[in-house]
Amino acid sequence: MESKKFKSFLFQLIISAAIITRGYYFETTPSDAEENPRLSDVRYTGEPDDPDFKLPDSFIRKFKKDLMRELTRKCRKGFRQARLEHPELQFCEIPKVFQKLPKWFDLRNLEFVTPTRDNSTESKCKASWAFGPVASMESAWLESHDRIPSDSFFLSPQNLIDCAGYQGCDGGVDVIEAFNYMKHKGIVKEEFYKYRAKKHRCRERLRARRYKIRSYCAICPATIFTIKKFLFKYKTALTTVISVRNLTAFKHIDDKILSEDEGPRVQRRLVVNIVGWRHDDATDRDYWVVKNSWGKKWGMGGYGFVDAENNPLHILDHNYLVRVKEDVIPFENEPEDFE
Repeated sequence: MESKKFKSFLFQLIISAAIITRGYYFETTPSDAEENPRLSDVRYTGEPDDPDFKLPDSFIRKFKKDLMRELTRKCRKGFRQARLEHPELQFCEIPKVFQKLPKWFDLRNLEFVTPTRDNSTESKCKASWAFGPVASMESAWLESHDRIPSDSFFLSPQNLIDCAGYQGCDGGVDVIEAFNYMKHKGIVKEEFYKYRAKKHRCRERLRARRYKIRSYCAICPATIFTIKKFLFKYKTALTTVISVRNLTAFKHIDDKILSEDEGPRVQRRLVVNIVGWRHDDATDRDYWVVKNSWGKKWGMGGYGFVDAENNPLHILDHNYLVRVKEDVIPFENEPEDFE
């Protein structure tokens, strides 16, 4: 009998891990109210001759917290391995969302994103490291200031290309250089600092208003539910570093959902923005709405759709949030609470 109980315990442990992990990776909008019945079902799953065997609630809670700690450690290690860690980089506190997340959420509907840039010279000036953070900064300002028109509020990527760090038009995905410059010195509107698709001498003494961010942080753990919570809570486009293996397919993305990115090696790393998500009822799968800086001919008017569950392009792995107001508390050490 003890052997059967142990087998039942082990079986429930495996199922619990699968369901808890699925709650963070795959499900559309798992709320606390929805999760409890599922976990209850798991606790009472046993062999036919032992129907009363169950896992204690305290065990489930501890297992869930330990799992999230492990996912977070793995995520942070990924930032180090991808050489995206920086002495000033901090990680965001996971926001609490007390309502069911919608199946569809798109910052364009809220007018919290600016139109896509016609950066058709991307092949000559590889500066997505500047365009991605600028798009997030524009989004944060639109979310925080009601009177800013979303169709004409353009900040200057060229300001970053000329003045922030070492990357210029040579590629790279070191967005921390952009964030630090936007935080400490600020950037001007594009009308005062035009995009020229080439690195020039920095013009920091322009007599124009400089826009700044107050803070930025990296998002861990890298799960679907976590990314959704940040988008829904802060309503700001995320800065996202992706790795592209099939560059030809990515360049010619259309209205279809990109569900795979196969290739022998990474052909290019670049920076885009996640601005929302949608749910495909036909396949019962979620996908991200992604803003690029390659002009309106890319994708659907400059936006592409990327499958959420398969994690193509490693789109979940390296995401950042920027804020223009102090409402995000970064973790300084290991997080203690993942509820």
